[in-house]
Amino acid sequence: MKGHHIHSHSPCTKRIRHILYTIALIGTVVLVIVGLIGAALFFGSDEWLNRGRHATAHASSSSQADMHKSAVPDSSKDQGKDAKDGKDGANSKDDAAAALTTPEDLLDQALEKMTLEEQCAQLIMVPLNAGEDPSALKPWVEHEHVGSVLLMGNWNGGTADVRKVTSALVSYADPKLPLFIATDQEGGTVQHLQGTGFSTIPSAYEQGRMAPEELRSNAQQWGEQLHTAGINIDLAPSADMVVIDRGSNAPIGALNRDFGLSADGTADHAIAFIQGMKQADVGATLKHYPGLGAVTGNTDFTDQGTVDTVTSENSIGLSAFTKAIQQGEPSMVMISLAIYENIDPYHPAVFSSTVIQNLLRGKTGYKGVVISDSLSASAVQGYAPTDLGVLFVQAGGDIVCLNDRSLVSPVLQGLVATAKSDPAFAKQVKEAARRVLTLKYKMNLNQKSN
Repeated sequence: MKGHHIHSHSPCTKRIRHILYTIALIGTVVLVIVGLIGAALFFGSDEWLNRGRHATAHASSSSQADMHKSAVPDSSKDQGKDAKDGKDGANSKDDAAAALTTPEDLLDQALEKMTLEEQCAQLIMVPLNAGEDPSALKPWVEHEHVGSVLLMGNWNGGTADVRKVTSALVSYADPKLPLFIATDQEGGTVQHLQGTGFSTIPSAYEQGRMAPEELRSNAQQWGEQLHTAGINIDLAPSADMVVIDRGSNAPIGALNRDFGLSADGTADHAIAFIQGMKQADVGATLKHYPGLGAVTGNTDFTDQGTVDTVTSENSIGLSAFTKAIQQGEPSMVMISLAIYENIDPYHPAVFSSTVIQNLLRGKTGYKGVVISDSLSASAVQGYAPTDLGVLFVQAGGDIVCLNDRSLVSPVLQGLVATAKSDPAFAKQVKEAARRVLTLKYKMNLNQKSN
């Protein structure tokens, strides 16, 4: 027994056991490490993926909570803070909605939805004579979408009777394509609307004896009468300066349709008239650009004596128009039918791109609506009816004014046919329609009804 005990604890045996223990320990450590690595490889990706998903969800929830918190008042706050936050949130929504429905946006939407035929029709002003029932124009307004109506003749029934007519006309129109309803209410011999509610307006020459401030006040009163009657465009004032014998100047001087003042005085009075009308929500029309004060013939009734040999780009008469346009900002400028030898000797002003594009829009800087003097007049009777509107728009014009309803159809047909065959002209039509609609929307006519 004693010999066996001594054998089991020999130095050799101890050394062998130590080596075995070391190997076992190392093996165990290796297995643990391998196991850990395998576990990490097997489970780690899902764990981190889940952690990533959890972090993303947490961030999203936090972001949404922050957004919700900024848009909705915190119920833990006092009521005053709740009311303020609620009001700010409502204002933000209103501002966002308003940003999508500005006049420019509404205009663009209306223009883009218009057919070529409708664009052309917006460039036509059709007449309605005193005593006629407004239903006579219903097909033109309701189906053809003509853009403007002109009340002509002697309307003696007062504001109430005129209002019935204008209300009917407005009811025919598409609210997105509202009507200009115009008349000639200069004063003196040119005042188409009379009777109860309308003042007797003095002639332009008599208006020239007033101080500009007095004329502005009077023009506002006359404009308010027009507005009451449903008129939104007045084809006045005349800024023509008579530079020849008054009696021989048939369209202006002989009828006292000028202010009878210097260039500055004429411009100041025209500006006062324009501003007074604008204060009454009525657009004024400066006419007859570039001036009828140096011709002997009345373009309404003759093509003789309608050549101006005096007016030039530097004449004092034209300077009155320039000042009135730049400082008065009229809603429209009406172009005369005379020929101006020193500006464009080959075309009536109404068909002259030199007058409209180069001089009025270019040099003077006018960007608004350009309307023709009546293209039913004798001065342009030598032109084919289908060419009248085309020549005017090609020259840079926008609204074709007609006193004779029999010309409306051929003028419109000419515009449509040319626009369909000529892309460059179609572009001009669209630009003209845009200027017309811009003024209508600027005057908020799309938001008004009679």
